[in-house]
Amino acid sequence: LLADLHEKFPADVDKFPHLALAFALTGAAAGKRPITAGWARNHRDINGIPPLQESFRFYVTNAKRMLYPLDKLPWPLLVYVADNDLSLEERTWAMTRYGQTPPEAFGKIYYEVPYDMEGLKKAKDQSALKVNSVPYTLENILLKGGVCADRAYYATRVLKTLGVPSFFDAGEGSRGGHAREHRSE
Repeated sequence: LLADLHEKFPADVDKFPHLALAFALTGAAAGKRPITAGWARNHRDINGIPPLQESFRFYVTNAKRMLYPLDKLPWPLLVYVADNDLSLEERTWAMTRYGQTPPEAFGKIYYEVPYDMEGLKKAKDQSALKVNSVPYTLENILLKGGVCADRAYYATRVLKTLGVPSFFDAGEGSRGGHAREHRSE
């Protein structure tokens, strides 16, 4: 995959070698299945995930708009940017809405998604959540709300779009499960 990227975009791969490597490492899943396959509530239409080359071009084209310099971050961090499963349209939406967000405000993105306590009370299996009645997009998650998994998904995808390495984490505790985003600062 790295050789394919270099053949198609030699100057970009030379300028962003760690980004290209991150895409090559995560690219086996891009466009075929969600890279985050296995997380409990992923209702995404996987057909919207752009192919490896288009996703790489998105970041290269928008490199100056990223909050961290993509030519300076090492590939072990950039894999948590390259594994973004948003469509290019959703990435543009996220860039427009959050493109000027300072790093000290990253933690607030998680809390922008309203918690759907009403939907959760109706059905403990989360089937009554309002977000389940619409396509699972960032804009709809923000509009309809969700639970911690939706908040974590939203925050990580916004941050990945901005070039901030981040990932979704979930776990079980004595009071049930919980999910949260993690990011590099």
